[in-house]
Amino acid sequence: MARDNFSKKDIITLRTRVGDRCSNPDCRIVTIGPSSDPDKTTILGDAAHICAASKGGPRYAPKMTSDERKSINNGIWLCKACARRIDVDYKSYPKKLLHEWKFKAEKTAAEELNKPLFNQAELNNQIVSSAFAMINGISTTNAYNLVHHAIQVETKILETKDPRFKIVHQLENNCVNYHFLAKEPVSITMSYLGVNPAEFKNKHSAFIKHGRDFILNSEDISFSGSELFKYLETKSGTIHFSRPKKDACIKFWTVENNTNIIKNFNDIIGRISFGTESFSFAGKGFGDMIKIEIQYFRDNTSKMSLNVSLKKWEQKNILMLPYFSKLWEFFNNIEHGSSLYFSLEVDGNAIMNSIQAQINKNNYFHNIYTFLQYTNYCRLICMKLDAKVMFTQISFTAEEHQEIAETELLLRKGIKSNELPDEPYKMTFVANQDNRRFLKGPLEITSVKLYQKEGDYISLFGKNVQLPPKCITLKSVLPKVLVDDVDSLVDGDIVELVMEPKDGYEYLMECKMDTSIKNSY
Repeated sequence: MARDNFSKKDIITLRTRVGDRCSNPDCRIVTIGPSSDPDKTTILGDAAHICAASKGGPRYAPKMTSDERKSINNGIWLCKACARRIDVDYKSYPKKLLHEWKFKAEKTAAEELNKPLFNQAELNNQIVSSAFAMINGISTTNAYNLVHHAIQVETKILETKDPRFKIVHQLENNCVNYHFLAKEPVSITMSYLGVNPAEFKNKHSAFIKHGRDFILNSEDISFSGSELFKYLETKSGTIHFSRPKKDACIKFWTVENNTNIIKNFNDIIGRISFGTESFSFAGKGFGDMIKIEIQYFRDNTSKMSLNVSLKKWEQKNILMLPYFSKLWEFFNNIEHGSSLYFSLEVDGNAIMNSIQAQINKNNYFHNIYTFLQYTNYCRLICMKLDAKVMFTQISFTAEEHQEIAETELLLRKGIKSNELPDEPYKMTFVANQDNRRFLKGPLEITSVKLYQKEGDYISLFGKNVQLPPKCITLKSVLPKVLVDDVDSLVDGDIVELVMEPKDGYEYLMECKMDTSIKNSY
């Protein structure tokens, strides 16, 4: 069956009779403007049929004639979003309501005729500028009044649309958030119009069963049962569905399994929400560097997730990192098998005590642990060397990590080994009159110290730091000259000496600040 479409003349008339604006009284956006092509215009509206143009369409009236369906009296000018909405959710937009919209829109256009229009964009810019001034501490009385009164007026307008709700506004992240709090039990029907109903179903189920908040775009949902929510669906933005929450505090500690040593950590301050099958806690601690979420089920099982943000450390001296010691101790305890316990307090009252939590030591956990371990080694090295290194979130290889660990051990107590080497340690001499007598022997088991002339460099968070010279001590070795005829040596000859390990052999590498001893390598 052919559609009874409007003529081009009637489409232009419908649009211009409402001043090129959407006829929805809660929308009223301008639908026509210039195109990038100077010979064209951009039109973001449609001439919508109040009663469907063909059988099976929304609000189809079988008794109407073809001429009546394509008549200008059966048309209404709307923006594209509103035109789609009235057809998708046609039961919420009956014929009578659309005729009322059309009448009001034409009446308003007539009243505005030959009068300067209120420039909403300029006011919006002023409000935003004033809000930024207030946020940045440059508030003036005029700026405060402008923002305050604009938000207050909007709040009052919203409350008149459904007095069953109390509306609280909040200026956050450079935008205004409105919280709708029901004063009494309210029944509202919500229809999902988006393209992913399975995802919506899962989010809604988690909201009911587990108290998890979720967010939808306003154009993806339609409401009935409240003029306030009908108004919201005409606005571009997001709607955040949230369960009532209570302020809560998690106190947690670790218990070392072998010694039962208890270590208490910082409180995690957050909020708790309840569902039909579990409750959820989300909070932050350690100066907001760590975020913990706990879900506790009716069968007394729980799940815990943990996220760490190290942004607060960026470009800070690694010896001055806030909360590092606590954060490192927490991860180190968990990594080495300590059990984690927590208690939950709401309004100062403990509602759960000594609950053992399981942290999934997955790749994320081990990545954070490894990075904190690397940072700890670097800090200990800097303490020894009185070096200044700035923190940055770098990447490093396993070999680089091992080098840092060995360097910290070297500076702290040295590296000692009693294992026999695969090959004996070798050293070279330049023969002279004094050492030729030594080389002729007899050579005995002895200890040998070798000193590095200049310390090596190591990279800490991308900065090269010089280490003190190393000292190698070989205990219980027998020097052996690798020359067939020692008597034939003359001054200037290069002589190779092998240190053969004997009973009681020991290898010790240390870093020494005093390099005045003669032997060096």
